[in-house]
Amino acid sequence: MVGVVGKYKVPNISLDVLKPSFAEILLESHMVMIQGNTALKPKDNEVTSKPWHWPINYQGLRFSGVNETDYRVYLLGNPVIWWLNLITIGLYLLITVFTAVALKRGVQLTSELKGITWDTLLKFFAGFWTPSATARKVYGAGFLALVLLIIYSFYLFHPLSYGIVGPMASDPSSPMAGLRWMDSWEF
Repeated sequence: MVGVVGKYKVPNISLDVLKPSFAEILLESHMVMIQGNTALKPKDNEVTSKPWHWPINYQGLRFSGVNETDYRVYLLGNPVIWWLNLITIGLYLLITVFTAVALKRGVQLTSELKGITWDTLLKFFAGFWTPSATARKVYGAGFLALVLLIIYSFYLFHPLSYGIVGPMASDPSSPMAGLRWMDSWEF
């Protein structure tokens, strides 16, 4: 006999002690992603892009095919949607900067101006919820034009997503030649 054990059962512990915190999980996942991304190297036929290219749709990603006999798939965001979003973000930033500058300069709304602002906003929203027949027609026509523009741009650029064969877009005889709106698009 080697020794005598007084208790035959080890006390149970809570597994919550071993569970990592959110910050530890987040840090570990980022470390794994960094290690995985540093191991990625572009192949010969892959186009690499810089992070500043992505928000402005400057350059797409070519997934396959490098010549006119290969089946080519090119990932490029819908330019109409992409650039309308950029314009909207730009307008938001511009309004934010003007507001911040005005507040820094000490611009304050008087109680009369606050009342006029509320009156205008309430009339706008009341008119938006119960628009006149003319406003409904103008809004409907504008919305329809925007939707048709987006659908048409999808129709124009859908061969890029579903694959194309034939001459490159830099060749004037290519059916995609007119769609190369930017020189950086290499489809």
